[in-house]
Amino acid sequence: MNKRYLPAIASIFVLALLASSIIPVQAQVALLSARAVPSLQVLSIPQDDQVRKTGIILLGMTVPSFDIEGFDPSQFITIPGARPGWPMSGTTTYADLMAQYKILVSYNGVPVAATLVGCQIVEKDKVNALKDKQGPWENVKTVPVDASDRFTCKMRWGKPGVGVLDLYWIGPVPKSGTAAYSELSGHSVSQDVAVGQYIADYIVNLSFAFTIGRTTIYGTEMQDVCVLGWPSVLAMLGSDIILDVTGVENGDYAHGYYITKPDGSLHVIYFDALGLFTSCEDMALLEQAALGMPISWS
Repeated sequence: MNKRYLPAIASIFVLALLASSIIPVQAQVALLSARAVPSLQVLSIPQDDQVRKTGIILLGMTVPSFDIEGFDPSQFITIPGARPGWPMSGTTTYADLMAQYKILVSYNGVPVAATLVGCQIVEKDKVNALKDKQGPWENVKTVPVDASDRFTCKMRWGKPGVGVLDLYWIGPVPKSGTAAYSELSGHSVSQDVAVGQYIADYIVNLSFAFTIGRTTIYGTEMQDVCVLGWPSVLAMLGSDIILDVTGVENGDYAHGYYITKPDGSLHVIYFDALGLFTSCEDMALLEQAALGMPISWS
């Protein structure tokens, strides 16, 4: 080899070594300099049931006749302090078609004037797993279904970032509850005898946006809303749970508290819609069973 080329070859090797040491360092610097996209912090607190921390919507159905093995609600009528799980068959209940949530939206710890950009509602259905069953242990499975078209959300701000969200049921209302609801609200409602299919536990997904300069940042929050045909516990008189309207203060206690609104219509407040149940899903399944609706299969 011509010795004149040795310096040039040595220089090439030195450059190659330098490049191999610099590239990993550059990659490491790029990783260290990467930053997460900023996001909003969203906090929500349900107001309907602050013990179980869920929103509750009541469709105002008349309680159907039912025959569930080992379950006799009549035994609770005269037991002081008892906690029944069911009103008497044939009891008329009143609709409450709104759930409410306190909302706080902040960025870096400061409340900001965000905008509600998304209100997605997903129904959780329990079905009997027959097709594509994973194993004998899969006796039921959960199927999520988009139900956003049955609800409408209205955000009401008190101050920037601080307010309440009113979640309204705009889906079908049972025919059995039409008269009761109209009596209270003064408005007619749609009639649908098959609305029992909508009794379920629902997921509420809220999305907010806030613009800083040219950048829009987002934040999301998940909540629950429980849609029931009728409430579990209707009223309490002293230490006694009252289920039957007969002979109880002309029936007033059986429906809860009545509040007369400025337009003359009434608003009914129930004491404990879920009663003994700690799970909306369990209450919903039992109500559908009482309506003669079996668990569907998939």
